Amino acid sequence: MIPAIITLIVVTVLGILFWRNVYDAVRGKEIYDDLYLFNTKLTEMVKLELPLDEGIKQIVSDVFETATYKLSKIRKPLKRVAERISTGKTLGEALDWERGYFPNYYVSMIRIGESENKLISALETLNVFLKTKREFNVSVFQMAGFYIITTLVMFSTVIFVSKYITPTFITLFEGMQQDTTVLKLTGYISGIFPIIAVITLLLVIGGVIMRKSKEFSRHIDKWLVKIPVVKDLIKNYEYMVFSRVMSKLLENWIPLDNALILSSGAAENFIYSEAVKNTANVIDANLTDSLKRAGVFDDNFVFMASLGEKTENLAETFNEMADYYAASYNMMVKKVIRLTEVGTTVIIGMFASFFAITMFTPLFGLINQMVKNIVVY
Repeated sequence: MIPAIITLIVVTVLGILFWRNVYDAVRGKEIYDDLYLFNTKLTEMVKLELPLDEGIKQIVSDVFETATYKLSKIRKPLKRVAERISTGKTLGEALDWERGYFPNYYVSMIRIGESENKLISALETLNVFLKTKREFNVSVFQMAGFYIITTLVMFSTVIFVSKYITPTFITLFEGMQQDTTVLKLTGYISGIFPIIAVITLLLVIGGVIMRKSKEFSRHIDKWLVKIPVVKDLIKNYEYMVFSRVMSKLLENWIPLDNALILSSGAAENFIYSEAVKNTANVIDANLTDSLKRAGVFDDNFVFMASLGEKTENLAETFNEMADYYAASYNMMVKKVIRLTEVGTTVIIGMFASFFAITMFTPLFGLINQMVKNIVVY
């Protein structure tokens, strides 16, 4: 009873802390979906040369006041951004006040775009970045969602069988004077599983909260790039984002060193972000040597980049590289999902086999006793 109460309390606290994440999951959208939608609409408004404050107000009215986006995290901040622009602030300055709601990379890109009078180019680059982030989040949700659902089903099944089915068999077999020692083990399991569930939930909550700390995030990122399968997923994702953003920036004639600095802000992992930023600070006459010195780009990546540099077509080369690494990343995600399915199926099968053995062992003993009695008579 106590573990069940603790579990209920933890789940309630989890719901209060992360209600917006649950809401986003139910409506099938999250912050990058909303931001991508806003950014594409804003790009259209800027191309039509509409005033920024009026354009943002129009977007909020047409999109974020609808039922689907009513509770969007950026709805109210966008209203405040429009108000600040109407008082004479630039879009970058207005967004700077709302950094808690908009990613740093997004705000920085807007400010640089305005300072170089290339706001449309900045917005188009952000469209590419945000679209990539959306696809990344979808793949993560697919991997995590399957694992979470199957784990919950497994926990629920084990607890249900242990609490409501096993006691009936224990009473039945004890009345027939059969050994139920193994069968009683399932009762202990039913008491352990809720505790494991509570500990898991607490670890998840703690991890999510501590992830907001930069120092903790750096340690996590360093640890993640050492895990065999995870490091390959991270590498393909970071290469894809870097190539996609670099392609768009160079296409819009952004200087190479500035393009590298901006691309470093798009990196999800701290190790890659710092490596690219350091490369931008000490860039040589050619990009290839700088990428080698960064230490995070493999020989294949450097070779493809060198081809683009030799042909003086870096923007197109980076775009093709982004497609290549996007395909590799998606393929790896599918493989991980398949491995997760197999692993989860094996675990569920082991538990099912355990329960089958514990229930049928006394039954076999009863059958043997009946056979012996028949032989005696």
